[in-house]
Amino acid sequence: MAKQKNAAHCSFVPLDIQREILSRLPVKSLLRFKCVQQSWYNLIEDHAFIAMHRNRFGKNNNGFLLYNCSKETLMSSKSYLGQPQGIIIGSSNGLVCLINNPVVEDEDGLKMHVWNPSTRKIMELPKCLCRQDDEARFYVYVFAFGFCSKVNGYKVVKVISSMPSPSVEVYTLGTKSWKKIVIPNGVFILWPSSQPNTFINGASHWLGGDINSPSKLLIVSFQFEEEVFLGMDLPTCNSNYASLLNLHITEYQNFLSVIVEVNVNNFEFWVMKEYGVADSWVRQFAIDLRFPLYKHRLLPMLHMEKNGELLFRETTNKRAVWYNIKTKQIVEQELPYSIWQVISCEETLV
Repeated sequence: MAKQKNAAHCSFVPLDIQREILSRLPVKSLLRFKCVQQSWYNLIEDHAFIAMHRNRFGKNNNGFLLYNCSKETLMSSKSYLGQPQGIIIGSSNGLVCLINNPVVEDEDGLKMHVWNPSTRKIMELPKCLCRQDDEARFYVYVFAFGFCSKVNGYKVVKVISSMPSPSVEVYTLGTKSWKKIVIPNGVFILWPSSQPNTFINGASHWLGGDINSPSKLLIVSFQFEEEVFLGMDLPTCNSNYASLLNLHITEYQNFLSVIVEVNVNNFEFWVMKEYGVADSWVRQFAIDLRFPLYKHRLLPMLHMEKNGELLFRETTNKRAVWYNIKTKQIVEQELPYSIWQVISCEETLV
């Protein structure tokens, strides 16, 4: 009876006003309101409303952080999330891509999921097509996830970076199978990273190298629309590029960026002002957190675009360190577990 009464009151409010109000509410509330009346259920499930909600609610909401901890547990800054378990590949528009194991020893045991932590919806992807070549002299697995505007959908990319030739396949959400991509032999080597993939400008990015000059590090991107690889030079600065641990690819104000560890806990933030143009690298600022501030090494984990903060973690304990780029204020946070992955995730209905 109460439900019918509430529904009757709603009928006096014009539908466009209802839509405007609902589009500004959190996902958790909208999921409850789907039970109020059929018209709200249909509205909240509508693709146009889902896009409208991202635009209205998302602009005034910073989302939440999703941590991958030493206990192989995914935790959120909003609430504890007990499912699913896995390694974070990347996040786009509130969707998170996960694999069950970063070290692929058994292709048949490899499982990949796309999950929305806000709605708790999860989808398991079909088995991949490609298998590692037993004759390959060298191979590593790398993965990517992001939105492709050309197909107006999401793609998952799996790369077996091997010598002499890589194997690449792409899965587009909504289809039923993977698609193999033909890549010219011996172009780039990709280096795996424990950190979620950096997706910007319609492409995923890794550290890698030219197969003919493997000692020279590059940024290697996979362009989601054209489904091709491109190589870009790193910024020129006074740092030892011999170690991959010195470099961290990220995003800054919608620009491709690199955090360079010049010395222990002494960082430079470089920004590529014109995408794909090596001469456009600019040293944006530096961060000095050396001893006596911190005697243990800090690793950059995440750049929060909306509030201008960088997240570091100490390598020897469960402490997170937040550094505000504008104010240079430092805030320390004790965590229940040691974190080794973290992403910023939108709260969406996607």
